[in-house]
Amino acid sequence: MSEEDKVLQGIYSSKLSHILHPVTLAHMAREWLKEDTPNFDYGGFVVGEKEETAVLLMKSPGVLAGRPFFDVIFKELECTVEWDAKEGELIEPIQSVAKVFGKVRQILLGERVALNCISRASGIATAAKRLHEIAAVKDAKVVGGFSMKIEVECRSVEEAMLAASAGCDIVMLDNFSPQALSEAASNIKSKFPHIIIEASGGITESSLHEFLLKNVDVVSLSRLTQGYDIVDFSLKILKDGVDPRNLTVT
Repeated sequence: MSEEDKVLQGIYSSKLSHILHPVTLAHMAREWLKEDTPNFDYGGFVVGEKEETAVLLMKSPGVLAGRPFFDVIFKELECTVEWDAKEGELIEPIQSVAKVFGKVRQILLGERVALNCISRASGIATAAKRLHEIAAVKDAKVVGGFSMKIEVECRSVEEAMLAASAGCDIVMLDNFSPQALSEAASNIKSKFPHIIIEASGGITESSLHEFLLKNVDVVSLSRLTQGYDIVDFSLKILKDGVDPRNLTVT
């Protein structure tokens, strides 16, 4: 693991997880579980209450992300999760990254919801890492408190200047060409150096490098939350005497 990857992993695991309010997180987990099994648990009726251990296998390469979601889902079902890999860690398949302990019907109740969450979160983190490498970012920065900041979407320099004058914290320059973006960002920063400038609209992975400009602080891509590839995971009940490393994966 490179030094840069170690820095990013530390950021992911020790700071960003604190953004998630524990009460809100628990409420979300309950809603997801109710949506997945709104009425009768027919599967639970079949498998019963036996205590089992399930192994979480990461089946495709990527960045592991979403541990807090996975944890809270199984906590709601009175199961215990033990992790063998860290949040933000780059994993090569096929690898056991966690174990879940609990009643088999509770494990199966949480399986689909938990896998959906961790697959999507890891997919987004993996896409973000790839974009980070394309951007060749030298300094990893974390900006906290965005929920308390005022952001204004602007389609012209004039709108951006008015928004900055009115006291906004972030100016989003939407659908600017790279040249127009460079000029607009330079003008805004010259008068309002504290303003955070975000570029958005029509930016793709292949065109990202064109928008990495001197006065642009943030670049937004819809692909990070809409067009990403998921990371493949599987949750397998561990039979007595079977080594998790020798599980048959399908």
